Amino acid sequence: MASEDRTVHPDLERFVAKRMGATTTELKSSHVPILSQPGAVLDVIAVVAKQDSPSFPRLERSREIPTPAISSAKRGPDHASFRQ
Repeated sequence: MASEDRTVHPDLERFVAKRMGATTTELKSSHVPILSQPGAVLDVIAVVAKQDSPSFPRLERSREIPTPAISSAKRGPDHASFRQ
C-alpha cells in the first residue's frame, strides 16, 4: 500500500486490508507505486507468485494458445486506406 497516497487515504487502505485479512506491504509512495518504485512492486509480486495458495491454485500453461479465425470481412475496413 502507498503510505503517501492522496487519492485513497492510507488509513482507509489499512482498515480495508485488515478487515479482509490481507497481508500488506507498505511503500513510501503516492497512489501509483508501480510508477515511482517499480522494483519494489515487482519484488512483492515475485514473492507472492512463488507462494502456493489454496485460494488461487496454480494453472498449468498451455503449450499453444488457440486463436479464433477471423475473416477479413469481420475485421472491418483496412485502416491503411484512411491514412493521409
